[in-house]
Amino acid sequence: MSIALDVAEDEYRIQALERQHLKIVVNNRYIACEDMNLIWDMKEVQRFEEAWRAGYAIDMIADAMGRDVDEVAILAMDRVRKRKIGKRTGGVWGSQKPDEADKISHKLNPDQKDAIVRVLELDVPVALLGEALGLSYQALGHIRRQAKQAVRDKASEAVDAM
Repeated sequence: MSIALDVAEDEYRIQALERQHLKIVVNNRYIACEDMNLIWDMKEVQRFEEAWRAGYAIDMIADAMGRDVDEVAILAMDRVRKRKIGKRTGGVWGSQKPDEADKISHKLNPDQKDAIVRVLELDVPVALLGEALGLSYQALGHIRRQAKQAVRDKASEAVDAM
C-alpha cells in the first residue's frame, strides 16, 4: 500500500511540475518557444532585412526593433531559409563598429532623442529616418535603448518614493 501511495504522490508531483513549466502539452507534445512573440509585421521584416544587409549585429537589431534577440534570431533563420537574406561578413555579429552609436547619440540633446524615439514608435522605416537625420541604424537603436532605460529608472524612482 505504501509503495502505491509513493508512486501516486510522485506522479502528482511530476504533473504539477509539467503544469508549471510546460505551458502547452497536447497529446504528449511540447510546443517550443511558446513564450516568444514570433509574429512579425511585414514592416518589421523589411526593417530587419535593411539592418541585416547594412551589417548590424543581431543584438543591436533586436534592441532597435524593441524585440528579444532570440525572436530576431529565429526571424533571421526564417529569412535565410527563404533565401531573402544571405551570409554576410561577421555572421550574426555583422560588420558595423559598436562605438559609432555612442559617439552620435551623445551629440544629441534630450529633446532630439525624445523626438526620434516618438518617430520610431510610428513605424517609420529606420533607413529613411536614419538617412533624413544622418544617423545609423545602430545609433537609432542606441537612442531607443537609452529612452527605455530612462523610463525604467523613472518607474523605479516612483516606486522608491512610495
